[in-house]
Amino acid sequence: MIYRFDEDWNGKVIGESKCDDMDSYLDLHFPSSDIPKQARQLYLKNPYRLIPDINYKPSMLTPEINTAIAGITDLSDCNSRSVAQVHLKYLNNMNVQASMSVAIIKDNQLWGIVACHNKTIKHVSYEIRSAFELLSNILSQQIVALEISEVLTKRIRHSSALGILIDTMLHENDFAKGLSGEKASLLKVLNISSAAIIYEDKFTLIGDDPDQGFISKLVEWYQANYSGQIFYCNNLPIVFEPAIEFAKQASGTIILPIFKGSNYYIIGFREEYIRTITWAGNPEHAKGLTGDINHLNPRNSFSQFQDKFRNQSIKWDLIEIEMAENLLKDVLKTILRSQIMRRLIAEEKSYQLSIIAQKTSNAIVTFDK
Repeated sequence: MIYRFDEDWNGKVIGESKCDDMDSYLDLHFPSSDIPKQARQLYLKNPYRLIPDINYKPSMLTPEINTAIAGITDLSDCNSRSVAQVHLKYLNNMNVQASMSVAIIKDNQLWGIVACHNKTIKHVSYEIRSAFELLSNILSQQIVALEISEVLTKRIRHSSALGILIDTMLHENDFAKGLSGEKASLLKVLNISSAAIIYEDKFTLIGDDPDQGFISKLVEWYQANYSGQIFYCNNLPIVFEPAIEFAKQASGTIILPIFKGSNYYIIGFREEYIRTITWAGNPEHAKGLTGDINHLNPRNSFSQFQDKFRNQSIKWDLIEIEMAENLLKDVLKTILRSQIMRRLIAEEKSYQLSIIAQKTSNAIVTFDK
């Protein structure tokens, strides 16, 4: 199985190859407690973990206390070390007798693992273990390359949309109109479903927005808690209770303050994304377990258990936040440029009027004479 970790260290099986008589775990999720922190750290030290027989009998070190260090010998870097009893019970509950796994490392962090199980005792030769190490390195390199490619493609797409938006703003006399015009791509730039622009006490709404009253309350809450900062979240009804009424249109939001200390904002909304996760067993089993890992008990069932998550939107990624910051800078430049142009035009008109007045005055004096 290819097992990938998320930001909370829960795992998901994203690929598998198996015999017909073995259970499938493809697309199932596993709670972070299945591979606890100390076990994940060992994957960064050792290329693989091998358990040829879960019914092995561990041997004690002699002496138990290492006199050279006046303590217990650290076997973290030793492949023949014993493993926690809770893990052996876990494998037994999965009806397997042998296990081997190798790490997939990305940017010096554990991205995932290749987990292999066997229904019977299986000893793996040094040559096969070495091949697994090579496989781990190749997978890591390929994943890094693919993710970099995806990031670059997305950045190019969003930057192109931002360029169109800036051009539209520059050709419009009204800033808000430039952001909300038919040719504008504000929704594409921020990957949002609707937006609100608050400028000079005017509301400009784009898409299926919540009502203006709700937006005003949201701004008041933002000013009291995050004033002057770029704020974004994917669970607005959880952090701002009045949003529960508009969860369908506004489960996620991003708030961009145009000027600090003013009531000028660009607010983007993301619609609700109802997400169903299928777990291999009930993840609630892991809650409340404390104490030494050797005294924990693994869950007995890996039957499918579903969780449905509501009042949340798709999460904001780094590229989208980067685009939001760039948009804010460009909007500020556009507004300042517009104000400077207005001032220059006003000064030019004032100068022309003064010339006309002066010429008129001279003409009157001449006429009198």
